[in-house]
Amino acid sequence: MGLSTIQLWTRTPDHADKHQRNYPNLPIEAKKSYKWLRSADETQKCLSVGQAKMITHIGDRESDIYEEFATVPNQDNHVLVRVRQDRRLFGQKQSLYTYLNQQPCEGTYTVDVPADSRIGRVAKEALLMVRRAVVEIQRPHKLIAKITPTALHFLRSKPWKLTRHQLKNQFIGGC
Repeated sequence: MGLSTIQLWTRTPDHADKHQRNYPNLPIEAKKSYKWLRSADETQKCLSVGQAKMITHIGDRESDIYEEFATVPNQDNHVLVRVRQDRRLFGQKQSLYTYLNQQPCEGTYTVDVPADSRIGRVAKEALLMVRRAVVEIQRPHKLIAKITPTALHFLRSKPWKLTRHQLKNQFIGGC
């Protein structure tokens, strides 16, 4: 385990805001989010030289972009992302969150949550319930690619949902 690529990203002090740049209509290459795709591409190149067998790209909520799910995963590259938006599912009335909430619990994890006096949080133990389902995410109208990831649902006081291109983990215990 280690770092395969590093990017430093800054804005100029006089940069235009999202409204001035018509942000929703910009190509992904012109958005800050592109760093996730660029990083994945550079990582794949770097690790293929070292003959890596499998790469899992892990990202937090800001890497929850459709373009990443549509372009990064392949046989040797997987994506694990903490989802930030309740996506529409192709051919379904339910959203991703609703659909995952209806799936059976496959196991649980207990996680120690440290205290944080800055936000008034006391140390506690959180129980995460794991649910998963293969879903087809409705693609945004401006994009062409269609994907079918496996979605994981880790339930806590606030839902914490992840999607991963391919799921091979075994979860211990049932709910």
